[in-house]
Amino acid sequence: EMLAQLVEAQEVLYLEWGRALDQIRKNKPEEAQQTLEKLLTIDPNNADYHAKLGTVLVIRGKPQEAIPHLVRVAELDPNNASGLGILGRIAYNNQKYEAALEQWEQASEIEPMLPQLQYDIGLALLELKRPEQAIRRLERAATMDSDRPDILIALAEAFAATGEWERAIT
Repeated sequence: EMLAQLVEAQEVLYLEWGRALDQIRKNKPEEAQQTLEKLLTIDPNNADYHAKLGTVLVIRGKPQEAIPHLVRVAELDPNNASGLGILGRIAYNNQKYEAALEQWEQASEIEPMLPQLQYDIGLALLELKRPEQAIRRLERAATMDSDRPDILIALAEAFAATGEWERAIT
């Protein structure tokens, strides 16, 4: 009897999780938020639910509401880079570049092969007036993903900031 209830509860969680992901794919963040909040009432210690809800809240323009969920992701699953990445983005958008850098570097230790994180770290380093360090991160990002003009533009800015004009133009 108890095993049957557990199996049924797992099926409900699985179906609701699928519904939340589908709502996100269909660009229905309000509905996704409701579904994810329902999931968290059933399973409040699920890092994936917190990470998705944090992402949805940021998409909905509610980054302050997202922060506790993203912090909870880091507490529940220290190897989850997505929560740290979004916390970094929130800090960066609030011109807290040192905090953004710290979040993104932690995420990068977990996921060193994500070009987006290398790019983000490079942007924070540029804002912190550390162009030499930014160049290293941006070059790494460009090596990983050579099709992104935003990376190349940031790299040119970093070279220009160091006075290496000839490298900035090429």
